[in-house]
Amino acid sequence: MKVMSFNVVLDDLLNSLNDRFNLESLKLILAVTNILKLEPSQKDLLYLNNVFGIDSEQIQVEIMLLKNIPNIPSGTISKTLHQWIDFLNSNNRTSIFLHFYKVVVLFTTIPVTTCSSERAFSKLTIVKTKLRSTMTQERLNALMFLFI
Repeated sequence: MKVMSFNVVLDDLLNSLNDRFNLESLKLILAVTNILKLEPSQKDLLYLNNVFGIDSEQIQVEIMLLKNIPNIPSGTISKTLHQWIDFLNSNNRTSIFLHFYKVVVLFTTIPVTTCSSERAFSKLTIVKTKLRSTMTQERLNALMFLFI
């Protein structure tokens, strides 16, 4: 069980963590954080241009306009992302700040795709229960591969 199932699941978890927190993901997180603070560097703007296809000159103009608006959301936590989306959706600001809105919305969709490792561990508890503890190792491996 340990070699054939647990180590496979553990390996999948480690690979998912490495994929999620690789250098490219950290660069993206830093660039979006600076955008949310309304203080992006030229390097951040170029990176967002490469990743999301955002026009760096247009987003600079939008950030300059956003700095002059009172009561804008502040902070860099996930709650702030949703506040930005609500702020931009109110009064049809999405058409005015199109590039900024695109960065925020695209960034909020990234964490949704990283749940495969969590799903693998939850499936292990479904397959290997006390009632099924007498099954052979081959059958357990086959069921785990089907579930994962």
